[in-house]
Amino acid sequence: QSQPGGVCCIDDTFSHKTGKHIENVEKHFDHAEGRYVLAHNLVTCQYKDRRVSYAIDFRPYYRFNEKQDKQKLKEQLSDVGRQIELFDERQRQIEKLKLLLIYELRKRRFKTKIELACELVDSTETLGIKAKTYVFDSWFLSKRLTNHIRAYGKDWISVLKSNRILLIKGQRVPLSQFIASLPKEAFKKINLKNGKCYWVFTKSVKLPKIVSTYLLRSGVDAFYRDAKQHLGLEDYQLRAMRGIRRHWYLVFLAHSFLLLNGLRSKLVKRLKSNLGTIGQSSRAMCDELTVFLIAWIYKYLQYNKLSWRWLIY
Repeated sequence: QSQPGGVCCIDDTFSHKTGKHIENVEKHFDHAEGRYVLAHNLVTCQYKDRRVSYAIDFRPYYRFNEKQDKQKLKEQLSDVGRQIELFDERQRQIEKLKLLLIYELRKRRFKTKIELACELVDSTETLGIKAKTYVFDSWFLSKRLTNHIRAYGKDWISVLKSNRILLIKGQRVPLSQFIASLPKEAFKKINLKNGKCYWVFTKSVKLPKIVSTYLLRSGVDAFYRDAKQHLGLEDYQLRAMRGIRRHWYLVFLAHSFLLLNGLRSKLVKRLKSNLGTIGQSSRAMCDELTVFLIAWIYKYLQYNKLSWRWLIY
């Protein structure tokens, strides 16, 4: 279910790993930790409104730097060439060919995060999600993505870093300089229902709506946290990418089911539980499944006249 007033949040997250032999695991720079981490990097699209939120789709991001990867390939080929005792000439050529094929595969599959975001927009629109607005942070703000969203007749909201350059009346002006040139009376105070206050300047949209709509993006951080802490997004011990993809899809599906459970569960209604988090919902789901299991065992024993001794055995 989706509503026109909801938003589609585009963002990315790391699935941290320790095994270096996991397929496609790479070192990525984690701005939150200020260092490189071994991980899979997922670009995701999530639907969010004031009632529900769920993952729509994802794309794995694979790093590729032509200069660095060429240098690494050169070093690997040189290492193989020196393995005189390990390989004969025929084996050495085969190993070199494998390295060349791996390099070519990495090069051909590489897509920027902006390209992956555009693919997610295509996927979202194909599914018929009704949200009229896409939201994303400054990292994804680009002309290519915004034009791609507008091509579907949808709106977008993002933030802009103060060091970005604006083109105003044919002149390149730093954003910080442009902001400094605005008079105080050009800003309007916006008070939100959660008690927060913003001073906003715009020329083209209604002020209260754009701020409150963009704040829906905060739900994507809660989604990543819940998926990692309660649903095992990072807990797979698989090496093949095919199985890892299946794991990710199942985690996102479980998240959606838990949200639906919180809204529709008969047990929840009976207990009058207020499931404010995915953690509470997952525990309630375990309780509900336990009740169903006990009821099934009792019913099975009654109809089949089996003994408790058999069950224990």
